[in-house]
Order: sequence, then structure tokens, then C-alpha cells
Amino acid sequence: MKSLLPLFLAVLLAGCASKTTGLPAPDSPVGYGWTLASIGGDPVTLPADNARPLRLQFGADGLSATGYSGLNGFLGRTNFDGNKLKFGPLAMTRRGGPAELMQLENRYTAALTSVTAWAIRDRQLVLSAGDTPVLVFEMEPPRVQQ
Repeated sequence: MKSLLPLFLAVLLAGCASKTTGLPAPDSPVGYGWTLASIGGDPVTLPADNARPLRLQFGADGLSATGYSGLNGFLGRTNFDGNKLKFGPLAMTRRGGPAELMQLENRYTAALTSVTAWAIRDRQLVLSAGDTPVLVFEMEPPRVQQ
């Protein structure tokens, strides 16, 4: 029994060090929340006083998307055709703010309108314009229903 204890502890510690939740990557982005990680290959960094991440979520029907773009919420229609994706015009609230956040918001929403395809790789949603990745999102952990 003593010889199994080190093995058990090693397995336990390896499981604690894992960055994944143990859930498999989804086959589709629909029905999941996604946090923006990069735009055009540049990591998204938010000012310290802005604790709210930039997000994207597709409606369960796959026909709509909602999100937060740094200052404003948005919603719009989507059209999925296999791994092809097109966003319709986005309706947004019109809140202003610091120039840095407004510039980030403009880059994000402009990139969304350029999207033509999607792929999920290692629990990341990659939205591309042609063959060029323009937005990369991290999958959000599932929310507990109460």
C-alpha cells in the first residue's frame, strides 16, 4: 500500500495543476460564452479600472449573437453554414468612454463584421476573415444554474 501512495499523490497533483476543466471542447460555438483573448494577433489588455471582459455569446438557435465590446453591449443576427459564419449589422448601446476603450471596441466590432469562418481549437474559438484569424476567444466555464 505504501508504494501506491507516491503514485496517487503524483496523479492528484497533476490533476490540480491542469488548466482545463476536464470538459471536452464543443463541436460548435453556439450556446457557449466566449471571452476575447486577441484581435488580429494582438492580445487584448484592458485598463485596470475596466474589470469587465469583452465577450461573445451565440443564441441557442444559432441565429443571433450578443456580447460586450468594452463600453457597450451589442446584438446582431448570425448566419452559420457549416464552418462558415457571417454577422449581420450589429445593434449597440451608445455609451462613450476613454479613448483607449473606444478604440478597442471599434477594432472588435469591425473585426466581427469581417468574419467569414469559425473553428474551435483547444477550447478556443477562432474567427477568421478568409484564411486569416482575426479574433480568438477563450471558452468560458459553464455557469451553474441556480
